[in-house]
Amino acid sequence: MALVLLDRVRESTTTTGTGTITLAGAVAGFQSFSAIGNGNQTYYTITDSTAGTWEVGIGTYTSSGTTLSRTTVLSSSSGGSLVSFAAGTKDVFVTYPAGRSVYKDTANTYTVQQAFDALTANSIALTTGTITTAPVSNTDIVNKQYADAIASGIHFHEAVALATTVALPANTYNNGASGVGATLTATANGALSVDSTLTIVAERILVKNEVAGANNGVYTVTQVGSAGTPYILTRATDFDTVGTGVDQIDEGDFFLVTSGTANVNTAWVQQTAPPITIGTTALVFQQFSAPITYTAGTGLNESPAYTFNIANTGVTAATYGSGSQVPVFAVNAQGQLTTVTNTSIAIAAGAVSGLAASATTNTTDAGNISTGTLPSGRLIGGYTQVTGVGTLTAGTWNATTIDSAYGGTGFSTYTTGDLIYTSATNTLSKLPIGSTNQVLTVVGGVPAWAASTGGVTSFQTSLNGLTPSTSTTGAVTLAGTLGVSSGGTGQTSYTDGQLLIGNSTGNTLSKATLTAGSNITITNGSGTITIASTGGGGGSANPEATNGIYVNSNTISTSYTVASGFNGMSSGPVTINSGITVTVANNSRWVVL
Repeated sequence: MALVLLDRVRESTTTTGTGTITLAGAVAGFQSFSAIGNGNQTYYTITDSTAGTWEVGIGTYTSSGTTLSRTTVLSSSSGGSLVSFAAGTKDVFVTYPAGRSVYKDTANTYTVQQAFDALTANSIALTTGTITTAPVSNTDIVNKQYADAIASGIHFHEAVALATTVALPANTYNNGASGVGATLTATANGALSVDSTLTIVAERILVKNEVAGANNGVYTVTQVGSAGTPYILTRATDFDTVGTGVDQIDEGDFFLVTSGTANVNTAWVQQTAPPITIGTTALVFQQFSAPITYTAGTGLNESPAYTFNIANTGVTAATYGSGSQVPVFAVNAQGQLTTVTNTSIAIAAGAVSGLAASATTNTTDAGNISTGTLPSGRLIGGYTQVTGVGTLTAGTWNATTIDSAYGGTGFSTYTTGDLIYTSATNTLSKLPIGSTNQVLTVVGGVPAWAASTGGVTSFQTSLNGLTPSTSTTGAVTLAGTLGVSSGGTGQTSYTDGQLLIGNSTGNTLSKATLTAGSNITITNGSGTITIASTGGGGGSANPEATNGIYVNSNTISTSYTVASGFNGMSSGPVTINSGITVTVANNSRWVVL
């Protein structure tokens, strides 16, 4: 949205009342309001020459419906309020209100009729002027009065450990007793970190970035917060009342930040001037300074201040080493030489054994060496007169191929799959890898590859029920079910409760399940069979004596039911215990003799 002013923009309208104007088209010789642009604003005048009413204001043009909203009334025949226009045709045109104008007079002086709310310019050069407001943002202009007040009106407070760089995590503010005991309590649980640093209890925090500026100030950490608790900050006792004292809130209060990442060693000053109401008046803090501390690191010194030099190590500047001496160095962890000494080159004859008389003057001539042991590293280069080499325990062999007589193979190259074998006494030969499906055999007493001539030609089994596959190579598979005559069962699957029953006819095993008789239940389970009685007359079975007499208990201690289709009989007298019942189904009988 932009404010657009154009010449010769005029239309008519028949709109009545105080609402949005519907434009009826351009007057002859003028532009329509469409030149202003959809959604843009302009200064307008509406006049009704018949009724003598008029209105000047700021309106917003909308192309859809060709309307002009009367957004702001600057002046009118109704005392600066919206005019309720009567019926009839009114003129609507773009104007430039005198109260909003800027003009240049004959003395080349620009006159502004009223103060600007905001002015945006790519570049501006002023030779004089007055700034009456105090800065709020980091880029605001500072006047002399404000700068002098900072220089002369600073009130030093106890330093804070940390200062915020952004607004704290969401919290609720409680103003306490007019600021005393005021708290910021997080709305969610979690430990509080400020300026990338975890806070600790009793630590002083400068809170300066809250959206609600009245919540800014200096706080102490009452509760850091955790996974199960919120953080709680309480206004510091030197910053919870308003006044001009050392430990009160006033313009010019100064705080040094001692820890953190971005704000460490910075200083901040409270800018809000009295009157101040804690919890209502926004407190604004501006950065005052950011001191830089220099420290000389290892191997450096700072002398004079802010000038760094490489510290001397005690090594004298000189040239070390010669044709008969070598320098010996000592180096510290920073790569500096701490000491340098010259040492003469001297190789004692005793350091090499088995040398000829001239060995002390010419140890590079291998002809001087007859026998003995050379220390590691003494024999370097190409020598042709060394004989009697003993066992080599280290190094790389660069001579000819070692034959089998010396523990070697006599070969220096191999192809993948080569086999080494003895072809004659103390003679090794190579046998290249064979082809696919060849087998290793012996020809003339030595190994050789030959085509495979074997395989499975037949397979027989006497196991009843199993039949081999007809493969002639590879695996032979047995299929079928092992029969009874071979120790099997002839069965491949079972259900719960099945039993195997022998059958002499055909010598087979058959699957069968138990059948329940009278007053008997059979329950088949996975690997189990449960057989139970469905009831009892007197708590025990009816035994039959060897003389043919049936005996029953004369006391019934367990409830019993004579089921439908059955009759019961007991020898009396019979006593039925308390709480016990005997139930006889319809069309059944229980006889007591």
